[in-house]
Amino acid sequence: MLRRYELANKIQVVTERIPHFKSATIGVWARVGSVNETPDINGVSHLLEHLFFKGTKTRTARQIMEALEGMGGSANAFTSREYTCLYARILDAHVDVAVELLADVLLNSTFCDLAKEKAVVAEEIQSYIDSPEEHVLDLLSSTIWRGHPLGFPITGSKRALSRLTVETVKDYYRRWYVPSNVLIAVAGNFENEALRKLLEKHFCLLDGTGGRHAYDPPRIRAANKMHQRQIGQVHLTIATPGVTASDPKRYAFNLLANILGGSSVSRLYQRVREDEGLAYQVNTFLSSFENTGLMGVYAAISPKRTQRVADIIFEEMALMKKKDVPADELHSAKEQLKGNVVLSLESTSGRMMRLARSVLSLGHIESLKTIMKKIDAVSAEEIKELARELFRNDTLTVVGLGPVDGLELMKL
Repeated sequence: MLRRYELANKIQVVTERIPHFKSATIGVWARVGSVNETPDINGVSHLLEHLFFKGTKTRTARQIMEALEGMGGSANAFTSREYTCLYARILDAHVDVAVELLADVLLNSTFCDLAKEKAVVAEEIQSYIDSPEEHVLDLLSSTIWRGHPLGFPITGSKRALSRLTVETVKDYYRRWYVPSNVLIAVAGNFENEALRKLLEKHFCLLDGTGGRHAYDPPRIRAANKMHQRQIGQVHLTIATPGVTASDPKRYAFNLLANILGGSSVSRLYQRVREDEGLAYQVNTFLSSFENTGLMGVYAAISPKRTQRVADIIFEEMALMKKKDVPADELHSAKEQLKGNVVLSLESTSGRMMRLARSVLSLGHIESLKTIMKKIDAVSAEEIKELARELFRNDTLTVVGLGPVDGLELMKL
């Protein structure tokens, strides 16, 4: 059973009661992420997420974790480009404990141990830099969205991180963590009215005004950037702007990515790995945001094979612009996408994420039946037209990291 309502202070709530489950997941979402930052405070959203769990007025960091783990639960958080989420998973008998704890970290964090946590985040930043498959995606983002906050690394830069102060963090918290900018999503087994009373009781003290503001869509210009690093492989990304999270074409977008490189039977996987043995890893990735999107291909390959793999990627992109996807291939891609949707709902955390993202992106909750119907309705012609819209030399961006000296990749 789905319910939506507002607390007295205007915090939005969306819930799904599932009586046959024995657990629940509670998520507290704020519409704030790295896209809301400026270069001088890049990384503050992510740092703040860390600090939420480092102590409150009545709990130490250890006591926060013990409160849930001692009852078989867990808590975690993540920051994205547009959102920050604090969440807890707990047995249904202890939903009250999880609600109280999340309210405590949201409302009463002391933001202590700033220097220590900045050191931890600096190590996290370095770990991404040292991981070429991660770092190349940050390089891609900063290239395709250059000059726009979407291109900022979510973890921030070491330089900006070193300059963040407690007052900067607190000012940022006061600006963005206000009732109108917060959504609570809950999925699992609980009593609806009891949960509502718990949320009113523990979150009623969150106040303030301000919060969400729309950002301008980034201007996309084609680019080709190779970053030299002495490692064994070239980590190659080829990407194009995609569709927004609310675009009616989002299901065609997902199917296009799946057919191109989203599974072990995808075109790129079959040609690059199975037919020619050129790479161990080749796949598509995609993201959708409030007013833009991204679709890309990633491959890790030896330098001498890089041009051949790039040629195959461009060939398959061009083919998707010219010919309809065969009926059997389209049917298989649809069944896989529908299966992924259903399997993601087999956990309370998956259901909580779906509720929140649906409300935040669309303003309403799409039923499973509606999602399945929209996936089935996508035609081969729609996918071909979308490929023509996306796979263009004037927007296609190529970014490589590794032994790339002298490497210049041709495009479509």
